[in-house]
Amino acid sequence: MPLAPVDATGIQLHYEDSGAPPGCTVYTTVLFIHGIYFNGGIFKPMFPYAAQNNLRFVSLDARDNGGSTLFSEEELKQLRSPRREDQEAFVKQRVFELAAFLHWYIEQEKIPPLQEQSSERIGGISLACWSAGNSLGVSFLAHADVIPQTTRTFLERYLRSYIIYDPPMSPFGIPMPPSDELYSPARDPMLPLDRMASVILPYLIGHYNNDGPLTYQAFRATNLAEFPSRHDFCRSLDWKPVDGNDVNPADFESITELQALTRSAIPSLALNPEIFATFTDRLVDDGEHATEYFPKVTLECVVGSRTISATMYAVYALKGMVLQREAAGRKGRKIAFHVFDGANHAWHWLRPEPTAAFFGMIV
Repeated sequence: MPLAPVDATGIQLHYEDSGAPPGCTVYTTVLFIHGIYFNGGIFKPMFPYAAQNNLRFVSLDARDNGGSTLFSEEELKQLRSPRREDQEAFVKQRVFELAAFLHWYIEQEKIPPLQEQSSERIGGISLACWSAGNSLGVSFLAHADVIPQTTRTFLERYLRSYIIYDPPMSPFGIPMPPSDELYSPARDPMLPLDRMASVILPYLIGHYNNDGPLTYQAFRATNLAEFPSRHDFCRSLDWKPVDGNDVNPADFESITELQALTRSAIPSLALNPEIFATFTDRLVDDGEHATEYFPKVTLECVVGSRTISATMYAVYALKGMVLQREAAGRKGRKIAFHVFDGANHAWHWLRPEPTAAFFGMIV
């Protein structure tokens, strides 16, 4: 079981690695970070298809999940604290750990650095955060100023993109629309925590009829005049999956983390949203920050056309922020939006080959 040391106290992160494509000296590495309720094993079905796309896939178990070090009682206390400074300290420590992992892994595996040849970029490493795993991705880039200078300088030779893969609202501090516009089990007062586990899997794995005209209009919009209103967009979404009720939880036992769900994942969703709203402003709307920290890193925002309505809305909100930035003439990090046709929230597990090919096109 490959383990990476990330600090001097013995904390380790477990990861799985597809390995370098045979015979290739230059390729792109994609580091996947999972969301809540799952561990890094959910990305393993894509591994056999990495090499044919000149990619190397690495899946990381976040702290408290899979084979990575569990949170200590002190860390859990910090996570659950109502004090914003405690919560920010908790988030900052996860940034240090991710930076340390990247530094260690790149050196250990001799990952080819990012190179620019004419208009083509080759080599380097992309950070692909799925679902609620984006809380780590946005924190990492927005909090880049706290990463030690030597580590940051080293990583800048390798980091090429941050793939925001089917994110919910919480990692970006995006306020929920009114409940009559957008339903989510996560805020259903009639759904107690002890029933959440039985509901969450069908909710996450199901397909939704969210591939209507307004979806494509929103993500293809080049200005605010073309961008649909929140009310119209939300009303076009479907919160009930057309399938998923026949999901067998036993099929997912090796990749799900029921204990971590209640111990640390659900508390992480209750972190002060203003923390992540500040991070998002820095990520999307701060041109100086983008120029000073990891300036070569682009943002690639991916949404499945048949994904959960809550993640569809999160990407809609991010698109709106970018259009507002452009309308005001402000500078910011380069960001592209990609609709993954036919994909639901867990397409990498259900349809790994086309998902691997899709990542090959956008890294």
